[in-house]
Amino acid sequence: MKIFGKYFAYHAKRSLGRFAIIAVLTLIYLMPILAEKVGTYTDVGSNYIYRKYGRLLADQFNSITFLMCLLCTIIPILEFASFHNRKNADTMLSMPISRAKLALVHYLNGAWQIASLVTCYLLMYVHVLNVLCFRL
Repeated sequence: MKIFGKYFAYHAKRSLGRFAIIAVLTLIYLMPILAEKVGTYTDVGSNYIYRKYGRLLADQFNSITFLMCLLCTIIPILEFASFHNRKNADTMLSMPISRAKLALVHYLNGAWQIASLVTCYLLMYVHVLNVLCFRL
């Protein structure tokens, strides 16, 4: 277990730059969608307000869902691409860790990256939702 933990920490540190780039790019994509200005309508009925804000919030959540589907496709490809490089695969498979544990490290690294991105995006969505609700 000692080698597993050391390799997990090494791989997490090594892929942290890639994770930061993906997080920044996706946040740049999401910020205009989440920060879209919505006018307040005080003189119209509540049904109109519900339809207007409901559609806007559904569009924002759909963009987060689309982005997460895209990330759940890209991150595993990036995590397991090192196994397809012959020189890198020879180096990795000669380490004192079993192949199953090596694959588990890469899987868990991708899983924590996706989980942290989902958490970040959902917290941003909840913040925007609270801002919109308090504006009404």
